[in-house]
Amino acid sequence: MNPGIEEEGGKVAVSFIDTMKAQPLALALVVVNLLFLGAGIYILRDVAERTAGNTAKQVETYAKLAETCVPMALIPGLEKLINERRPP
Repeated sequence: MNPGIEEEGGKVAVSFIDTMKAQPLALALVVVNLLFLGAGIYILRDVAERTAGNTAKQVETYAKLAETCVPMALIPGLEKLINERRPP
């Protein structure tokens, strides 16, 4: 009869543990890599949350600015004055 998934999984786990007992440096590398992955995921998640928050604030600020802006066409001579003061 063929061995089940549980038996095969158990064999793989035992083999992995035996290998790590024989090679402690390999175990240390696995642990350090897992720590780096965890730290990277945490930092990227934090950056993504901050970016999303900043984007929402910018959209709100731009909406307020757009509400209070006066189009240049409504103020006679404003466009000419801006163009005159603009550096060449």
